[in-house]
Amino acid sequence: MQPTQLSKGGLYYSIFKWLILVLSYGFLIYKIWNFDNYEEIRTEFVSLTFQHLCWLLFVLLLLPLNWSLEAFKWQYLCRSFEKFSFNTAIKSVLAGLTPGFLSPNRIGEIIGRPLFLKQENRVSGALMTLVSSFSQTITIVSCGIPSALFFFFYTAQSSLSSYKLYTYICMGWLILFLVVYMYLPRISGWLSKKSIAKRIQKELDVISGLSYKQLLVTLIYSLIRYIIFCLQLYFLLFFCGVYISPSEALLCITLNYLFVTITPSVSFSEAAVRASYAVFFIGFYSNNVIGIASAGILLWFINFIIPMLIGSIFFARTRYE
Repeated sequence: MQPTQLSKGGLYYSIFKWLILVLSYGFLIYKIWNFDNYEEIRTEFVSLTFQHLCWLLFVLLLLPLNWSLEAFKWQYLCRSFEKFSFNTAIKSVLAGLTPGFLSPNRIGEIIGRPLFLKQENRVSGALMTLVSSFSQTITIVSCGIPSALFFFFYTAQSSLSSYKLYTYICMGWLILFLVVYMYLPRISGWLSKKSIAKRIQKELDVISGLSYKQLLVTLIYSLIRYIIFCLQLYFLLFFCGVYISPSEALLCITLNYLFVTITPSVSFSEAAVRASYAVFFIGFYSNNVIGIASAGILLWFINFIIPMLIGSIFFARTRYE
């Protein structure tokens, strides 16, 4: 009886896995096929010089560092219940991008990442994926809110009154997120005592065991990653012929990431969201709209699509256990 159940489970998992892969690639091909601005981008890229290509090289060199930091962060969070190599960590982080591609704000990563853990630790791994994502969100919001306050109240005060509401919402989110994040162990400990959470008490105990030091180190990992992808966008702006000062970049790039983060979106539509916000905020300091939009789309392709395509290979190799 047991072998039959396992074979059924394996069959269902294989169907699910390949459905995710087919849909991910299908959506990606659809978006590429229906993209309408190839001519504008081609015209922009014709004028590129060797100096421009150097900026692109810097962005590509930062790509492995970006995702390696995420792998280290996730490995660090999971070490209390399972120790695994960096090789396994990077595979699991990249594999998580495939189901994340089809889900709102990449929530599907909690399915892909834990597949590389022992079966009994996968729920714990899913929870640590959420903690990792939570720390990144807090970092982005924390850095974005000062920029939002300065930008909306001093730079564009009269025409952007509706966006002030977003700033207040972000401030509320930041306070709430910081309190919840730092009190995660206590909240988890409280939940584990409730009868409704008895079935996942072991997993909740893993979160309760997180120390303030571990939460702080996780935030530091997230902050370094944030600095990296801010630099990547800045370099890509130069690559696309958009020249703004470091102070202007500090303001509008942090704002861009803030609004991308708080806007609900699915990863395959993220390119449009990123490009529109980039044009809106960076457009206050440059009238090169095509260059700004190209930089936003390129960053999405380099930082997410390339890792997702690599991760889909690892995801395809996972097996039901």
